[in-house]
Amino acid sequence: MMEMEKVTALQNLGFMSFVHHAEHDISHDAHVVAHGLSTAAKAVGPYASWAAKETWKGANACAANPTCKAAVEKYGTEAVEAAMKKGLMQQQIIILI
Repeated sequence: MMEMEKVTALQNLGFMSFVHHAEHDISHDAHVVAHGLSTAAKAVGPYASWAAKETWKGANACAANPTCKAAVEKYGTEAVEAAMKKGLMQQQIIILI
């Protein structure tokens, strides 16, 4: 081999080594993140289940109470209307831009 070919071969080898190590580091980091998410989900699971059940109990109790149900319907409707107006205004701004 000529000297220039040797240098090029060594440069390519160095670059491929860099790519291999970068790939390994990214793969390792992805596994660490996945393990962390799995651990967090297992820790939160029972609390999320409890919160969902309690929320459902509250929603059923409110639906059974005429005063609570009327308030939810009134303020819920107002909130939806306000959100729709805001969304329409944002769409109009985007169209104008």
